[in-house]
Amino acid sequence: MNPYLGLPLETLAEALTLAQAALPVLARGEAVGSISTGDQRISFVPTTTAALIQDIAYLQAAIAAATGNGTRRRGVYLIGGAGL
Repeated sequence: MNPYLGLPLETLAEALTLAQAALPVLARGEAVGSISTGDQRISFVPTTTAALIQDIAYLQAAIAAATGNGTRRRGVYLIGGAGL
C-alpha cells in the first residue's frame, strides 16, 4: 500500500525532491545520525538505501496517480472471430 496516495501534488513533489537529494548522501554513507543545538541533541538511525529507493518509487507512483499518468497499459487479446 502506498502511504503517499491522496496527498497534495505540491507536497509529493517536495518530498520527492528531498528524497532524491538524500539518496547519494545516504549511498556514500554520509547521512547524518544526530543533530545538536546548544545543550540539546537528537539522535536517530538513518534509513537504508533500499528503503529510500522504495520510498522514491512510492512518491513517483503517487505523483503519477495525482496527475492522471498512473494507469498502466495492458495488452489487448483478441480471441476468435472471423479472419483471426
